Amino acid sequence: MAMFALFYWIIDVEGWDGWTVRPAEEGSLRLGHKKGLGGVDYQQRRCWWFRNGTYAVGENFALFTANGRKPNALFQKITGLRPGELYQVTYVTVDPANAAVPVLWAKVKGAEDIPELRHVCTCTGGKTKAPVTSTRLVFRATDTTATLAFSDWLAKDYVPVEGAQCMLNYIGCHRYFVRDESELGFLRTHFARVQAEKDLKK
Repeated sequence: MAMFALFYWIIDVEGWDGWTVRPAEEGSLRLGHKKGLGGVDYQQRRCWWFRNGTYAVGENFALFTANGRKPNALFQKITGLRPGELYQVTYVTVDPANAAVPVLWAKVKGAEDIPELRHVCTCTGGKTKAPVTSTRLVFRATDTTATLAFSDWLAKDYVPVEGAQCMLNYIGCHRYFVRDESELGFLRTHFARVQAEKDLKK
């Protein structure tokens, strides 16, 4: 089952239906469930969603356990795109040990990435005060389909700490609206300048 643009998707603990799963080793990429993950224990709001005629809380997740030799990778097809239109993908990650900000790389393959509009926000929300990270990436569709790819290696020269874990809980894909190309150009310039200022402060 492919992810359809404009819809939200929450990890299904019952199986990897519609996903291509490439673990670094056996057990390094698996499904799990954590009570309170989709609710106020970790966030300020409950991630209620509707399925099979009933409401449920998104407390399932995909658990990435880092391997120093090769990355864990997860792929999902996005359908229903309109070539030329802008879309955004948003996903939420949590460190199961509540100790550090988790890092999970994502890219939409078969589409034009707009890196200036990528946004990462980390907060310590909910009762556990665990770091919850929401990441947004924006892309322009070049075809009616594309592939969403997740990996715990940010780049070939980045190797995560052996055994480091990251829970992927929520994924959303929908339209990203701007009035026209001039507004898009303004946004790209603005966010590029903001990022440059942040880099100078490091």
